[in-house]
Amino acid sequence: MPKINVLHLINEIEPAGAETLLLNTVRHFDKEKFSLTIAYFLGPGTLAQQMRDAGAEVIDFSNEGKIDLLFLPKLVNFIWEREIDIIHTHLTQAALIGRFVAKLLGVRAILSSRHYAYDHKEKGLVRQLERLSAPIDSLILAVSKPVRDYVVFKEGCRPERVEVLHNAIDTRLFKTRNSGDAAIENPKSPVIGSVGRLHPQKGYDTLLEGAKRVLKERPTSRFKIVGAGELLKPLRHKAEQLGVSEAVEFMGQRSPAELPDILAGFDVFVQASNWEAFGIAIVEAMACGLPVVATRVEGVVDIIEEGVDGFLVPPKDPEALAARILQLLRDPHLRTKIGVKARRKVEANFDIREMTDKMANIYLSLLNGARQPGFITAAK
Repeated sequence: MPKINVLHLINEIEPAGAETLLLNTVRHFDKEKFSLTIAYFLGPGTLAQQMRDAGAEVIDFSNEGKIDLLFLPKLVNFIWEREIDIIHTHLTQAALIGRFVAKLLGVRAILSSRHYAYDHKEKGLVRQLERLSAPIDSLILAVSKPVRDYVVFKEGCRPERVEVLHNAIDTRLFKTRNSGDAAIENPKSPVIGSVGRLHPQKGYDTLLEGAKRVLKERPTSRFKIVGAGELLKPLRHKAEQLGVSEAVEFMGQRSPAELPDILAGFDVFVQASNWEAFGIAIVEAMACGLPVVATRVEGVVDIIEEGVDGFLVPPKDPEALAARILQLLRDPHLRTKIGVKARRKVEANFDIREMTDKMANIYLSLLNGARQPGFITAAK
């Protein structure tokens, strides 16, 4: 039986949430039944070789990392020649392009993953066109229930056209910490860590303000921030203004392969995001058995049950953030209890093998005609 040809179309393949999730998906997907191709049209393609090693063909439609004026005809020709059965798009620009090309060529099924609940540039032309083109999709996969609710109640998609498929990780790569960890051996200098791009979304200004409050009570604490982005200089300046720069380390961008070991060196994980469609870094931290303090925003509430397997605080509230961090630092038993339940939650709900099996079944149902596109008028 010939394989089903699936094309994943994404803006770029740099180390970030949607891109790393796609890499992990490819690694664990059923390649006996499906032939996977990943196509991108922006950026240097940092994850390209890893995706090839994982078993996917990778096509760079960019012109040395920038938009190629011949991108569209090249994409059309590629889909036509390869007889692509399914186009699965990721992120706004890829969704807009992929839908129209798939419709033009009569691709058997098209679906998109929605990695966001709303876009702060929602009035932009591309975002509006992407929203208007959504009825072309056979199915939209929302990464969390709040994202699904937004698509249904704000954008007017019929409920049966949107399905929640949580992001997931390979839990086997994330080991729970043991007594050999340096941070455990030196409890007087606990490490509070965070992972994510240096962007206004991630609320690092709130984290730094919270750090100042934590350091008043626990002056030997250390904060480590993993990620790169446009706010590096402003955040360093803010840390200096707050007088916490000596206790805060900006670790820069790290590869997905490095994260398990980095997380194992933390005592508490913090995510101070102002908005978050899901929060894959939170899941990774929980998989390491770390107690997590995160903000009560969008998709994070799909991950953490308050007071059971983590703590939720209001966004932009450094006092509440610091209070929960200090509570965990004061109570080793609480840290352990929360961490154990966090690991169990991830194993039961966010493992990549279960997610890819569900995705494969969705692909088959689309090809079998079990789902059809359709929208209603957007809710007022």
